[in-house]
Amino acid sequence: MDVRRYDPELQLPFLELIARLVLSYREFTSANDITEQLGGRRVTDIADAPEMRVLDSVTPLPEGFTQGVFQFWESRGRRGVFDFAFHGERLVNFRAQLLFVGLLGKLRAVLFYVSRLRPFMHRAFRGPGWCYDPLMDGFCADTDDGLKVTFRRPAGEPYVSVCLTDQGYV
Repeated sequence: MDVRRYDPELQLPFLELIARLVLSYREFTSANDITEQLGGRRVTDIADAPEMRVLDSVTPLPEGFTQGVFQFWESRGRRGVFDFAFHGERLVNFRAQLLFVGLLGKLRAVLFYVSRLRPFMHRAFRGPGWCYDPLMDGFCADTDDGLKVTFRRPAGEPYVSVCLTDQGYV
């Protein structure tokens, strides 16, 4: 699925996106809160894009949930998508994926994961004990404030992923 035509005007570094979400996760009550925090010109709402409507028809949300899907770009060779779900005014799930495009995309994803994402996540969540989960091929931890945090780089894939989920909705 090529959604480059939806690229926003300004760049948004992936680790900045994750840092802002980590710091303000419990404060978000709507999609507008998230886009305001990130800067409206750095993300594009792609929930109504034809490519996304196909996915929505396959996996409808349960009653009382709303979702959002946004696109961002970090650099010429890195673009990403994040999605989230609210139950009422409570953010219950946030997932961000950074895709490494081009011939060396898989290698660049590995390097980013090892040298930048893993150290960043371990610093951002010092308290919890990280454990490796072979089923999801990534690391997960439970935080003191009720979040389940996971990050991964699936083997053979040119992307990394971070997910924050409210424990009450796991």
